[in-house]
Amino acid sequence: MVIDGCTGFGADYAPSNTALTIANLTTQWGTGDTAQGTLTTALAKAAGLINARDIIFAPLNKLVTKVINNFNSTNASAQAKKDAKRLADKIRGFGVKVVRLPDGTPDPAHVSTSHQSFVNKADTFNEFVTFLSLDGNYAPNEVPIKVVTLQALYTSLKGQNDGIGAVIAPVDGARVVRNKALYDAGTGMVDTALKVKNYVKGLYGATSAQARLITRIKFTRGKRR
Repeated sequence: MVIDGCTGFGADYAPSNTALTIANLTTQWGTGDTAQGTLTTALAKAAGLINARDIIFAPLNKLVTKVINNFNSTNASAQAKKDAKRLADKIRGFGVKVVRLPDGTPDPAHVSTSHQSFVNKADTFNEFVTFLSLDGNYAPNEVPIKVVTLQALYTSLKGQNDGIGAVIAPVDGARVVRNKALYDAGTGMVDTALKVKNYVKGLYGATSAQARLITRIKFTRGKRR
């Protein structure tokens, strides 16, 4: 919209700052648009794996609660039950959630952070299962909470985390490039647009109809996402 508006000014629009020329604005827009497209593509590739991991992790807290209740029904020592509860609480206390954008794709600002939380949760679950396997009192008859079943579940959890780890690097890299195009001080699209606004206000006057045409378009440095 800024480019269209400035183009409409015709020969009047002749900034001495070459970065503000229509040609350079068009080039900068193309660079930013490409960077955003690359990030969107990287997120789309990651989204399927992230959704699959959400599904497999979703029942974990309730399962851990069943396990710890079973363990508390055994003749294990009070200290063993206390240690098991500590691990169980650590698993259940993370409240891992992938923040999503309005279109449903994972928010790139939270992908890496949430991934590390999932990794920590799986690692603690493995520690929890190992602890139970070494305590001879934990020998449930129920298949879903048997040690061998829990060990198989951990393998699945780890597999999901490992798979996502491989697609997060491209997301992070694409986000860095996109943020650079948008927010770099002095040269990013946001700062360039703000300079254009100042130039147009200087050209036509701050309260002119031409200036309002450009200044009404919102640009904020905001939080990098």
